[in-house]
Amino acid sequence: MDGVFSMLRPGASLPAAHQAAIDGLQTAERRAPRNTCILRANDLGPRLRRLRTGWAFRCRMLTDGRRQIVGILLPGDTFGIETLFDDRLDHMVWSATAVTYAVLDAAAAEQMFDSQAWYRRFLMRALTDDKIAAERWMTQLGRCDAEERTASLIVWLYERLTRLRLAGYRRFRLELTQQELADLLGLHLIHLNRILSRLRARGLISLQSQEVTLLDYEGLSDLVPSSNTPG
Repeated sequence: MDGVFSMLRPGASLPAAHQAAIDGLQTAERRAPRNTCILRANDLGPRLRRLRTGWAFRCRMLTDGRRQIVGILLPGDTFGIETLFDDRLDHMVWSATAVTYAVLDAAAAEQMFDSQAWYRRFLMRALTDDKIAAERWMTQLGRCDAEERTASLIVWLYERLTRLRLAGYRRFRLELTQQELADLLGLHLIHLNRILSRLRARGLISLQSQEVTLLDYEGLSDLVPSSNTPG
């Protein structure tokens, strides 16, 4: 399926020398407990980070306190790339679990961007993939029902975590609270609980504590809408 939440994982399919150059940008490693703001909206200055362990998410907040989660970050994801080009970040990054993340030298990254064509393509590919993912998810939020969106998220998480070797066979640990799921799916918490109960009743998933088991992977995948571009 198309990864409607996908972020490019920097380092994937890179030559060893290029990967070493990116690894050399790290200046420090930091830890943050669960439910901590890692990057704040409207802070000034370049801030480039790479998630090493744990889950995090990008979100936007309305003035009345309502929150929309706009992206999930998993180990290997780089975030804050936008601050290399615009000093003012327009969203926040919060930890969903206890996390460790690398602080990357933004000035060195800017110099490498200016001098190395491969690194320019690397960052532009990351931003392009993020834009495509955001547009796909916006389509699902606007045109797909709650059950389709929820099935898409579960299947995507399973496939992504499997690639990261963080999932078992047809099962994974969901490191998001139900409120965070609701904030991602654009649902009221009560509505989300009804959707999850419906998927369980149909024998598609099992959800105990934070352990998700895909009892009928094919059936769940059938609920995931595909997209194409006419012409």
